[in-house]
Amino acid sequence: MSGYSSMRLDAGAMVLTALILNDGELATKWPLTSDNNLLLYLQVRLIGRERISEFTPKNPASVASLKAWQKNMESNSFKSFVELKRVFGSADYVKPHTVFNIRGNKYRLISLVDYELGAVLIEYVLTHPEYDKGKWRH
Repeated sequence: MSGYSSMRLDAGAMVLTALILNDGELATKWPLTSDNNLLLYLQVRLIGRERISEFTPKNPASVASLKAWQKNMESNSFKSFVELKRVFGSADYVKPHTVFNIRGNKYRLISLVDYELGAVLIEYVLTHPEYDKGKWRH
């Protein structure tokens, strides 16, 4: 029999029971846990990338920093704000938003983070003076 028998979501990773090949051997092309489960890590899904695309033409100095933020965000999986803060030390929680400092606090990226779904909704990308006006809070 080929395939897998069940799937579950556990601690930011998708765990499938071991794949069984037609000849009855375990599939070894993917890493297996010690109990022969196939382990696939979920990455953060970014929603609202167009906000970055709209912001960068007017603020070209932000391009490299926003690309680095995006790459770093997409290559991780966070279960909580505490875990996110370990990677993005300058991130702040401004209920219900998570605010990221970009390029040494010159820019701010305001988002909503759903840790259970592994999704980040980018709501605003602003210069620091735009952020200080506070209109994004309404």
